[in-house]
Amino acid sequence: MENILGFLLINIYSLLVIIATSVVFFSKQRLRQTEDETYKNFLIANIFITLSGIILGLTVSPGLNDNSFLIILCNKIYLIALIFWISILTFYYTYVSLKDKRKEKKLKKIFNIITVISMIIIILIPITVDVTSNGAVAEGPAIMFTYTMFGIGFIFQIICVLSNYKNLKNKKYIPLYLLIFLGSIVLISMMINPTLNYLINPIFNFIAIIMFHTIENPDMQMIDTLLRNKELVEQTVNDKSNFLFKISQEMKKPIQNIVRNIRLYKDDFSKEDTKLLIANIESEANNAYFILNDIVSVSSMDVKKFKM
Repeated sequence: MENILGFLLINIYSLLVIIATSVVFFSKQRLRQTEDETYKNFLIANIFITLSGIILGLTVSPGLNDNSFLIILCNKIYLIALIFWISILTFYYTYVSLKDKRKEKKLKKIFNIITVISMIIIILIPITVDVTSNGAVAEGPAIMFTYTMFGIGFIFQIICVLSNYKNLKNKKYIPLYLLIFLGSIVLISMMINPTLNYLINPIFNFIAIIMFHTIENPDMQMIDTLLRNKELVEQTVNDKSNFLFKISQEMKKPIQNIVRNIRLYKDDFSKEDTKLLIANIESEANNAYFILNDIVSVSSMDVKKFKM
């Protein structure tokens, strides 16, 4: 009974912490980037794995383990949650270590296919339940398959990190280092005392919380993006204003000369039709001159007066 109570307390507390972390993450607007989307799925996987782990722990506890079908069902749900969790984490570190980010979509497709196939295999292959006075123990190919996939996932993550050895100090690798360290301690502890297996889910949630502080800060990214866009807009407006001012100044002088020459020549012609033609030219030149004055006025406006 004490083991059940300790299991419930530590896992429920762990569940509340990961839910609080999820609320903080989802309550703020995020940039739709690969790391943010992956971490969102990772949080969902942690909630799923903790809930299913709590239910499984209750079903295999002494006095509550009289339904073999329920135990098998809860085991398979928990194994599916484990596959979901390790698949997301492996994809994350593969993506972080990826030099050519253009392969992201292809990589995501491969991981999705592997995850779905693994889940189907877990559903199809059997699990055996051995009920004793100390509780129910589940064994079988489905559990071995999940452990194998977990091992392959961890090995692949380590290979990705080593392949990117120049960036071993990258803060994004910190959760993986902690997972290897804490996971090793828990495995050794479980060999000594198998009842300590309830520490697995809290460690997973602890890794998710650490990862929250190692991914790129979406809020700061958004601010940086807005500032860069603002600077770009201001630079564009300034360049356009300078261009318009330069063009208008260059055009002003020849038009002024046209107007001055027309006024000189108009007095020398006696024919009315010629004078009328010259007057029309003068009028058009004056209109162009007034338009250029307007262009100069617009180009001289202060950019700081505009509101973003």
